[in-house]
Amino acid sequence: MCVCDAGAFRLYDRDGDGYISRKDMLLVVSAIYQMIGGMLDMSIDENTPEKRVDKLFRQMDIVRSSFITNV
Repeated sequence: MCVCDAGAFRLYDRDGDGYISRKDMLLVVSAIYQMIGGMLDMSIDENTPEKRVDKLFRQMDIVRSSFITNV
């Protein structure tokens, strides 16, 4: 899937390889959960960073490549 905002893409592309991998996404989502996770009542399918990343990839990685691109 294409993520068209280059600034947002670079935020999630932690290793700078031009793709957002599950590992990249997990690093960012884990940091967000550390900051605000305890303040929110999250649904069972999003109550851990791993579950949230899985859900995001199910929604965004339509071709099931395990990567999100900015192309």
